[in-house]
Amino acid sequence: MRGELSGHPGFRKGRRRELIPSLCLFDPVYASGLRDLLNLLLIARFRNKTIEVNIYEPLRRDYLNKGKNAASFFDHKKDYLSDQISKLFSWLNEVEDRLLYNRSSNTGVDDAEYSKEENLVLELLDKLKVHSEDNRYFLPKAAGFKLINCLYNLDKKRFISGVKALQNAVKYGDDHNYVVRQVDKLINEIDGIDFDVIALSAYMIGEKESCLSYRALQDACIGSARNRSGMLDARPLISAELGRQPIHLAKMITITAEGVTGDISEFEVMLDLFKTNIKEINKLRFEQEIKSCIGILLGSDTMYPLVKWLGDEKAEEGSCFLRMQQVLAAVKKKWGTQDLIQV
Repeated sequence: MRGELSGHPGFRKGRRRELIPSLCLFDPVYASGLRDLLNLLLIARFRNKTIEVNIYEPLRRDYLNKGKNAASFFDHKKDYLSDQISKLFSWLNEVEDRLLYNRSSNTGVDDAEYSKEENLVLELLDKLKVHSEDNRYFLPKAAGFKLINCLYNLDKKRFISGVKALQNAVKYGDDHNYVVRQVDKLINEIDGIDFDVIALSAYMIGEKESCLSYRALQDACIGSARNRSGMLDARPLISAELGRQPIHLAKMITITAEGVTGDISEFEVMLDLFKTNIKEINKLRFEQEIKSCIGILLGSDTMYPLVKWLGDEKAEEGSCFLRMQQVLAAVKKKWGTQDLIQV
C-alpha cells in the first residue's frame, strides 16, 4: 500500500509530496496503533469457552507444557483462527454500524446508555485516535473497524492489479476522459472502501507521471453520488482525504504566520499549495470544509485577505493574486523581512 514491497507498481519510485500530516494508510506508525488496538481487542473478546477448548487448552497441553514450538500448532489452526477473526470483525461492524446509526439519527443516547460491547468499541477507537494525535498522522472518522477489516482481508493481487490499472491509464492513456473510464471500470469490479484504498495508493505512491491526479481522484469521489451525504457514504476515505487537505493547510499557514519569525520561502510554498488546493477542490461538495478554513484563518489578522478571498469573493481567480500578495506582504512585515512587497 505504501509502495514498500516489490509487487507495488510504485515500489521505490517515490511518493506525492506532502507538507501536512499523512493519511493513516501512508504513515508507518499507523501499524503500531493497529497492533495495540488488536491486542486489546483479542484480550477482551477471545476469552470464551469455545476459544478455550479449541485453542488455549490444546496449546498448553500439547505444546507449551511439553516445550514444543507452538508455530506448528498455529499453522494447524490457521483456518479456525481465520474464521474466528472473521466472525469478530462481523461483530465489530455490527456494533460500529449501530453506533453510527444512533449518532446520525439523534436518538439521544448518552454514554451511560451504551452497552458493554459498544463501550468496548468506542474505547478502542478512542485509543487509536489518541495514537494518531500523538504520532501526527491523519485518522479520519471513516477509518474504523470497516477499514481495519478491509486491510486484514485485503486481496493483494486484486489490490496490485487495481493500482496498476489506474496508473497505467494515467501514464499511457490519451486524456483525462480515458482515465475516468478506467476508474469507472474498476469501480464496477471493486467498490466500497476497497476501491478507496486502491485509488488513494494510486494517487499517493509512485512516479509523478503515473500517479492518479487530484482531478481524477476527486471525479471518482464526486461521481459516486448525487449529493454530499451520498458521496461521504460511498467514498468515505477519499472524501475524508480531499476534505481535510485545505483545512490542514489553513492551519499550517495560520500557525506559521503567527510565529515571531520564519522562513518566507517555506511560507510561500505553503501558501501556494493552499491556493492550488482551493482552486482544485469542488466548492459545492466541500463547502463545509471551505467554511472551516475561513474559521481557522479568522484566528489571525494576517490572514484577513484570504478570509475575504474565500468568503466574499468565493475564491475567484481574478482576485487570487492580489490576496496572496497581501498575505505575503503582511507576513514579511510581521517577521521584519527586508524588501517588502508593496500592494
